Amino acid sequence: MLPAPNRPTIGQLAKAHTFRFLTMLATWALIFAAFLYHPDWIRDWLRFMTHSIESIADQVPEPWGARLEIMLRELGGVIWIQIATAIVLLRLIIWVPFHIWRLSRESKLNIDQHGVGALGLPQQRRIGEGQQERAVVQSVHQ
Repeated sequence: MLPAPNRPTIGQLAKAHTFRFLTMLATWALIFAAFLYHPDWIRDWLRFMTHSIESIADQVPEPWGARLEIMLRELGGVIWIQIATAIVLLRLIIWVPFHIWRLSRESKLNIDQHGVGALGLPQQRRIGEGQQERAVVQSVHQ
């Protein structure tokens, strides 16, 4: 039976979940380090989250605004929201440089293979030393 064309392979799923697991562990390690060395960072982040929850809950009509605030603030939501946002921020910090690197790499491959840049615009091909020698040898043999 053939796999579905748009579904990820087992290897892709393993990579994604490994990345998720490692960023979760790194985030917990960073939170623990901040707790030991800079507890004021955690305090400031908690205050920011509390003020954000209050301002969002104030925008929701009553009685749902009060219920939302109670649910997020008093029932432990602030802690889990803080951890989840820290994980997302760490993943973004890791992802952005690698995504930019991948785009530049794909652009170079596109130019080398098709003479077309990332935006589909024609680009001059870059010829490396080995490619230049092969081009000379091929032109001589033709």
